[in-house]
Amino acid sequence: MSLIKSSRGRDLLVVEHHSFSKQKVLKSGEILWRCIQRNTKCSAKVFTIGCDDLTITRRDLVHNHEADPKKLQVKMVTNACKRKAEEDISEKPAKITRTAVTECDANLLTVPDIACIRKNIYNCRRKLLPGPSPRSISEVHIAVSEVNTVNRWSLTGTKKFDRCNRIQDVVGLNEKYCTLQFNKVVCSTSVLQPFCSYLETYNLYNESVDCNIV
Repeated sequence: MSLIKSSRGRDLLVVEHHSFSKQKVLKSGEILWRCIQRNTKCSAKVFTIGCDDLTITRRDLVHNHEADPKKLQVKMVTNACKRKAEEDISEKPAKITRTAVTECDANLLTVPDIACIRKNIYNCRRKLLPGPSPRSISEVHIAVSEVNTVNRWSLTGTKKFDRCNRIQDVVGLNEKYCTLQFNKVVCSTSVLQPFCSYLETYNLYNESVDCNIV
């Protein structure tokens, strides 16, 4: 017996390779679960008690249809991948899928099944983002200008950065890159200190530049 999530995020109880959906809570405190195969009018049902640690009190497992272990396996792998994608957003979807597949009966999964699982991971990750991903540099600057930050870094020096209004300088650092455009730096705080050191060391634009936190 185990609990998994449906495509709509509802709890499903798995008993002997069959899935049951939660129906209602009885006066006795028991939870009634019915087989999800409604098109065949399957009357199989399970009664449980408890919340986190479910215990089966009664059962009627006479199904009028065969179990579908492949469909159940795909659903269980999808659940594991979604959970991992939410817990560790830095993990690549391909690695998440590969790890989940190796931990199950891979003989039941086909190439289309794996492609569907990976698509579900991307959809899950997309829901965690505050909005659609920017498609251009200008959209990145618009998104950053709308973000409220606790600390802001500014670049001050003897020469104004009006040249940056016409030129975009991409400076290679430890983490990908940062884009410098008209007194705006778009990068993570972990790369700001190396960037300031770069300015002080190499004297950007042949002028003395000081980096301060405001």
